Amino acid sequence: MNPDILKKALDALESGDAAAITEALKAIVAGSAAGSAPEAGEALESAAEVPPPDPNAPAEKAALAALVKLTGATGVGEAVAKLTTMAADVAKLKAESDALEGAQRRELVGELVRLRCEDPSTAWEGDPKDQKPAGHLAAEPIDSLRGRVAKLRAQRPTVVDHKPPTPGNDELDATEVALTANFTPAKLAQYKALRASRRAS
Repeated sequence: MNPDILKKALDALESGDAAAITEALKAIVAGSAAGSAPEAGEALESAAEVPPPDPNAPAEKAALAALVKLTGATGVGEAVAKLTTMAADVAKLKAESDALEGAQRRELVGELVRLRCEDPSTAWEGDPKDQKPAGHLAAEPIDSLRGRVAKLRAQRPTVVDHKPPTPGNDELDATEVALTANFTPAKLAQYKALRASRRAS
């Protein structure tokens, strides 16, 4: 096994970078597969050009030992198997994360349209019903898009459906509720009586 590949895998595991781990694991698996069943011609050519790595070389032994220790395996073969499983798990988690981010992005783009900061024709590519964000919104980092929508939402006043008062109706509309919020019960009753008399006249 190539010590450079092992070193990259170890660096990726220590950094916790999911993308780097995935790439390193793919390289290990590819190297293992290539090493397990090489073509005869390729094997001869490879042997002639590059000497095989010495498993007893200090750097190779150290990399293999660290790989086994990090995976909690009992040997190199088990470590490779565990890394392969980890690569599959990382790929699955990334796919789930991408799907969740895609759903959030579509919701945020829809919010921009509802806030009238984007027109449907500029917010979506293709048919708006397909909910495929336009290029500039698909490329914007999700955190940036979230922050922008939050700021725009805060700047837009909440639209309250206005219901005109009907004669004889004692209920207060939203504006009147806000106006009388600090009234005492007696003052509120006086306000309602005055309001009713004005409607009757």
